[in-house]
Amino acid sequence: MNKKNTLAGLLALGLMLPAAAYGAEEDRFNPGPVLDQIQIGSEVAAPGGRLSIAADAWDDDGIRSIWVRFIHDETGTVLSVPMERRFGDPRLEGYWSAELEIPKDAPLGGYALRSVVLLDDKDGRSRYFREADMKWDSPTADLLEEEFSFTLVADTAGPVLQGCQVLADTVQAGEDENGDLHTVQVTLAAEDQAAGFQKAALVFQSEKGKKIYAALDRNDWQHDNVYQKDIPVREHLPEGNYRLVKATLEDRAGNKTVLGYGKDALPLDDAFGCGFRVLSQEDSRGLAPVLRSVSLGARREIIGGGMEQEVIVKATDRGSQLHHVTVRFKNDQTGRAVSRVIRAEDQEHALGDEFYTGWLEIGDWEPEGRFTLDGVVVTDQAGNAQTYRRPGDTAGSQLALPNTLSFTAATGVTREDTQAPVVTALEMEGETEVGFAITLRAKAADDLSGVDTIRARFENDEKRVITVTLREKEDGWFSGDIPGGKLTRWDQFHLVRLVVTDKAGNQRAYQQQAGLRGEALPRQVSFTVREGKD
Repeated sequence: MNKKNTLAGLLALGLMLPAAAYGAEEDRFNPGPVLDQIQIGSEVAAPGGRLSIAADAWDDDGIRSIWVRFIHDETGTVLSVPMERRFGDPRLEGYWSAELEIPKDAPLGGYALRSVVLLDDKDGRSRYFREADMKWDSPTADLLEEEFSFTLVADTAGPVLQGCQVLADTVQAGEDENGDLHTVQVTLAAEDQAAGFQKAALVFQSEKGKKIYAALDRNDWQHDNVYQKDIPVREHLPEGNYRLVKATLEDRAGNKTVLGYGKDALPLDDAFGCGFRVLSQEDSRGLAPVLRSVSLGARREIIGGGMEQEVIVKATDRGSQLHHVTVRFKNDQTGRAVSRVIRAEDQEHALGDEFYTGWLEIGDWEPEGRFTLDGVVVTDQAGNAQTYRRPGDTAGSQLALPNTLSFTAATGVTREDTQAPVVTALEMEGETEVGFAITLRAKAADDLSGVDTIRARFENDEKRVITVTLREKEDGWFSGDIPGGKLTRWDQFHLVRLVVTDKAGNQRAYQQQAGLRGEALPRQVSFTVREGKD
């Protein structure tokens, strides 16, 4: 892992300042940990706000703690904070971070980084000072090679909304064929020069008064002052044009800016043009797209194992335009299948306006064999869909595929992975606020091909369902966020089902109580959605 990139990620929401680098060789007079790099996230802060700090340090005996201290030279006020380990083996090198909470009564003015103190697991101590406080007679003292500082300024103003944009003009309400809710991507530009941006709550409203709520926070940072979030569009939402009618922005010092409507709200600039059209599930009576042909393109190897096969689809729609195509190939000998969803944005204009391309992934643990085109589903923007199957396999309204097609996957794998993965741990906070996301974490392991995904299903007492897909993060841990847009009122949800899948397609299901559909969950998980303090 690249140290500089990792530290930059830890401070992604702040201004990157120069990093001080320190020698990696341990001095015989310095038995404590070695400080390799340190960074602070901003050169300006405000009382009541926070300051991001990141560091890289190592020690053969393992690091127990790191303390960072800043001093206001005029008053002698000291601000200090312990750091927490984020990455790395504690016995080797590790990345540490902290959020310095600045008291609301802290004196204004400049604060200099005075010292960094590190303690290992065998009570070895290292101390780094700025030159003005350097203790040259101490065998464990070393010099901070950069003079880090920040200025504390009075901050009574909330963040400034600079812009808002929605990527898709039109979105279908409800779930797609995979059971996931359709989403719209909201991009927000907001700046706060003192305390820094913390979070935002957005309200989109249709002509008939129906509302969609969205929440973003500093974890949704993309670059500069830009934040981005996928907002789900739940089932049975009425059709209409939804426009941004209210935005509440808050900085890290608690200052708020309210635009739109409400007490003391500022006007919301219509020039932002932040909105989208929702097509309801009832708007599905039109003509479905037509599949013209399916063909194969190039083939390429995947770094780390496996291969990808390019698939080219020709399809037309006479109504609301194509939204996506799902292509499925099947190995008739093993019964295993691989599929690919090709989105409208994958349109290949070099071939023509009716052509769409995607890469079908064959994992490195997939047994070799011949895969035959088994089915295609074409879906337009209004949700109209048509399914095509092999001749002789059609049923009901399904149509026959326009052509036959197959390819050989020469993976060299002869041993088939038949053992499902296992979930060993679950973690989740017990509550969140209305409009804000909450994260589910799970630890899982697999004996051969490795864990691919984990899908979780939550229900409240009224049987309202929320699903979330967990993706791998590090060290066998997977995580997934339940978006704040799904949490719009006081509620309580319980984890009722968990399905873990390995890279070979094997699945294991868990539920609240062991039964025919799955094993018992490793632990019972639930969370409460509470009303905000405002």
